[in-house]
Amino acid sequence: MSKYFYEYKLYVVEVYLSREVLYQDLDTQEKINNPSLICKWVNDFKIAGV
Repeated sequence: MSKYFYEYKLYVVEVYLSREVLYQDLDTQEKINNPSLICKWVNDFKIAGV
């Protein structure tokens, strides 16, 4: 299991929100291999903010 640093998670969330890409496309681009993980990060950001 990979661990991702806060700064990287924030970067991925910002890319997702600014470019309006699909989770599946972004996970391929960033080699995360788990679109649900990106979805969780985005939802966490929307709830808690930065």
